[in-house]
Amino acid sequence: MDMLPEELIVSILTKLPCRTMFWMKNCDEKLRDIINKYNLMNKINFNGYPRKNGHCFCHYVNDDIALDLVLDNLYKQNSDLVRGDLILLPNHKTCIYDGCKIIKMEYEYDYKVTVNLPKEFNTITNGVPINYWCDDDDNTGIVSNLCYDELHNKIIILHGRTVWLDISQIREQLLKNLFVANDRYCSKFTFNNTPHCIFFGAKDEEKVKSLLLKHDLIKFSTYNYNNLYI
Repeated sequence: MDMLPEELIVSILTKLPCRTMFWMKNCDEKLRDIINKYNLMNKINFNGYPRKNGHCFCHYVNDDIALDLVLDNLYKQNSDLVRGDLILLPNHKTCIYDGCKIIKMEYEYDYKVTVNLPKEFNTITNGVPINYWCDDDDNTGIVSNLCYDELHNKIIILHGRTVWLDISQIREQLLKNLFVANDRYCSKFTFNNTPHCIFFGAKDEEKVKSLLLKHDLIKFSTYNYNNLYI
């Protein structure tokens, strides 16, 4: 390694799995300095994210093995792992890959089971599409609708999976496009040339504006027109 140009070392390192780079970082001082200098750990975590097809990939784990061994198993299978991919386990639990490790998803048990994505996985940020973590059948040719539940201070769940919406880049659109439908406030915005609509559970315009001004991230669930719930 000492004889190689630094640019070539960087090129080689960026093609390595995250945990291999982590091991090398702890074993070699020169490599550690290069990794830190070019922020390579973070760059590797985001390699290929979001996927060009606009949708995460689901990896199915058939063997009932400990979570610590799941990543080893996927690497052995040469799985095409990218940050944001979902890992479906035999016990019907869902995890998510953060580019380096597997993270357990949070579950809520009410009148239905809801799977919550970690807050670090949000849409719009880094160009992540609104429907990135939704089922393919719910994505095809359907304009997304988001629904905010004022009573419980969160988005109402329909498909059983919530994601985070980064409204910082669309805040002006949301404030400008507020309208009323069925006595409840709604708003429209466009992202990636696709129109979307948010349905709020509130009847108070100032409360909606306060929500949009105070928060950069809100939870949401996507809906198609056949299953719209306000």
